[in-house]
Amino acid sequence: METRRPVFSICAALALPALALMVVAVPFAEAVATDVPLEKSCSYFVNYTGRETLANFPLMLKLSEGDGTGFAYADAAADGSDIRFYSSDGVLLNHEIARWDSSGESVVYVGLPALQAGTTFVMRWKKA
Repeated sequence: METRRPVFSICAALALPALALMVVAVPFAEAVATDVPLEKSCSYFVNYTGRETLANFPLMLKLSEGDGTGFAYADAAADGSDIRFYSSDGVLLNHEIARWDSSGESVVYVGLPALQAGTTFVMRWKKA
């Protein structure tokens, strides 16, 4: 019998021939630094099981309220311009908002420099 870890929230799924990914997010946390205003964040874990590292991978991420991450459009800029993505070691990642729909589901592509088993990244946002 296989033991499975609990999944907090499935935020995005991507299926391509010979490649299936699931992005899982833990509930949001609020991060505070001494000289930085309060911001919201969510950590994402990519369930990629391939043996090869995929370079410059555009990962599609779907955002919506009520997805278990704590993301709320009211906490973000009206056009999503305050959203940032960071690698696990704190490097700012490129991203492109393909669709921003504050009354439904938004689609953002996050540019991962390398997709491999165990890839994680963080989304941060705070309305300016």
